[in-house]
Order: sequence, then structure tokens, then C-alpha cells
Amino acid sequence: MTRLFSAIALAILLALSLSFPSTAAPITRTPTVSANNTKAAQLSAEQRAVRKFYTSLKSVMEDGQKIGFEGRYKILDPVVRETFDMKNMTRYAAGFAWMKTPPSEQQELIEAFTRFSIATYASRFPKNDGELFEVLGEKSLKDGNKIVETTLTTKDGKVVQLNYLMTRDREKAHVMDVYLNGTISELATRRADFTAVIRSNGVKGLIKMLDDKVTNMKKKG
Repeated sequence: MTRLFSAIALAILLALSLSFPSTAAPITRTPTVSANNTKAAQLSAEQRAVRKFYTSLKSVMEDGQKIGFEGRYKILDPVVRETFDMKNMTRYAAGFAWMKTPPSEQQELIEAFTRFSIATYASRFPKNDGELFEVLGEKSLKDGNKIVETTLTTKDGKVVQLNYLMTRDREKAHVMDVYLNGTISELATRRADFTAVIRSNGVKGLIKMLDDKVTNMKKKG
């Protein structure tokens, strides 16, 4: 499938894989989650959700080699399910085929996409390379949703902008989409990829493809 940034993890992988020449000494630091010195109690539910997700990534990276893929997956499993609106993300990514898909198969696809998303993060964050995750703030949208603006600073000092589209379910905030450099939509990319597979192999084929990818990531550790 086409990979632009994909899941946020794929986008971050792209950022981490780039090499930038520098005459300065390498930056050394523990992965850090910052909120511009804003106290947690003063943050919105949207910002708290993103901070919690980043904190979990930090934990995975610090102990990643010790706990292995299974350990990383176990830590990220409940956090991804809590932070991301996987049901609506899957519905959108499946395109028009979603309405024609039986409810039981819809649930299978939601679970397959969720497992794939968790496994992707577990695979792409195997160790601590000194990255800095920073929550900068938020912007309100006309529809009532919010964009939480964040950055990832790599060990080479490269700053990558990662913005999260947040929706609300009563008082609970969830991630609906992630934008690399403020413009590249993960969900739009997924939709293009998923609908192409569905046209060729159906929803069952997409489920199998996602599960196969999870199996391969697990084997690689």
C-alpha cells in the first residue's frame, strides 16, 4: 500500500529515518513530553489525551529493547484504544463499502485496523533515541472540534509538526486524524489504500491483509 505517513507511527518513522548533516555534537536526551510549562489541570481534554499517548510512547521507547515487541504492544494496546476513535476512523477509511458491509464484518474490520495500528506503534518505537515530543497548544474549529498542535524533535534536531484532529464524545476526547506537517492526512491516505484493497479483494481481503501485516511485524520484533 501507499505509505505517506500512514498511521502516525509511519510518519514519525519517516522523520526518524532521515539523516541530516551537522557540525554540532549529537543531541542527547531522554524522550520528553512537554506542554509548554502548562499545568496538566489547566489543559483541555484534547491536550490531555495527546499527552497521555505521548507518555506511553516514551515509556515504550525507554524500555523497548527490554520488554520486546509483545511488551510494547501490551502497553500501547489500551492507550491506542482509548485515545483513537478507531470505529469512526475505520468507517471513514473503508469508504462507501462500509454501508454495504454487515455489522459483524464491520466489527471485524475495526478490530483488525486497531490491532494493526497498535502493532505499527509497537514496531516503530523499539528503543529510545532521544526524541522530544512536545504539545504546543490547540485551535478550535468551526464544527466544535479541535486541532492539537504538537512537534517531534528527532535526535538530529529535525522538528516535525504532527497535528491531531480531536473529536468529543461528551467529556471524552479522541483522535480522529493526524496531519504530518499540518497538511498530510493519515486518514485520507488510509482511505485511498483501504478502498483499493476492498475493490480488489473485498472487506475480508482487507482484514486478512491487516492481520498478515501484524504477524510480520511481530516476527520482526
